Amino acid sequence: MQMDSLAEKIFETYATASRSRYIFLRNMETNRSRWSPNAVDFFGLPGEYMDDAFHIFLECIHPEDRAGVLEDINRIY
Repeated sequence: MQMDSLAEKIFETYATASRSRYIFLRNMETNRSRWSPNAVDFFGLPGEYMDDAFHIFLECIHPEDRAGVLEDINRIY
């Protein structure tokens, strides 16, 4: 995932601002995303950069909570 230097700085700022926040950016054209290191650690993700991470991330969510998470994500998009 290529980000311009300003986007890179903004991501780094938000990603390191709090250990209790989980930040990610997704390129909707390529479906590649970048996740903050604390999100990778907390959710046990395979890496900071991933392709088609939605399905990987969804597996980290408790089955009873998935419908609510999907609803939130759909509202964002």
